[in-house]
Amino acid sequence: GTLYLCMGLRFDFRDDLEQMDVIKSWPVPPWRIFIATLLPEVLLVSALVISALLIRSAILGSFDPLLLAVFAAHPVLTFTWLSIDNAVFLFAPVKFVPGQEGMLQNAGRAVVMMLLRLAVIVSVLAAIAACVGAVWLMKLLLDFDDKLAIVLSIVAGTVGVLAIDAALIVIGGELLRRFDVSRDRG
Repeated sequence: GTLYLCMGLRFDFRDDLEQMDVIKSWPVPPWRIFIATLLPEVLLVSALVISALLIRSAILGSFDPLLLAVFAAHPVLTFTWLSIDNAVFLFAPVKFVPGQEGMLQNAGRAVVMMLLRLAVIVSVLAAIAACVGAVWLMKLLLDFDDKLAIVLSIVAGTVGVLAIDAALIVIGGELLRRFDVSRDRG
């Protein structure tokens, strides 16, 4: 659902190319504009996906507690996905006609985007694995409770993902700051 909704609902920089001169004139730091532009779409996509999962749970008559982790992680991962899309767009903007994304002339860009998303998602998973691994290594060395290790693992993994999102915010803000509205590159 996240993939299709993020591609279909575009009320972010990808849809604001003609208004970039106005956006760049706002007296707000670019990283804040980057966050503020993506946040409504992240919240809408997350609300739709979470609602679908809740409806599915209600229809099946069972609620898996693991869904709580999905509900907590979904907005962060959706933000990561949209940050990548918008950062690449700010680096190399393209004007798409609705329905044109899947056409053959856009295949190269789509492949590069998928590889970039894959690289970032692998880095997110590697950061989580490294943080969780470090916690469990400390558990073995310091011999503390399993429940504490689980809580510390969740906290460490969350910090790792948020650090990657913070890096994407900095990159997106810098790309927005450097965006040249005098050149129509779209």
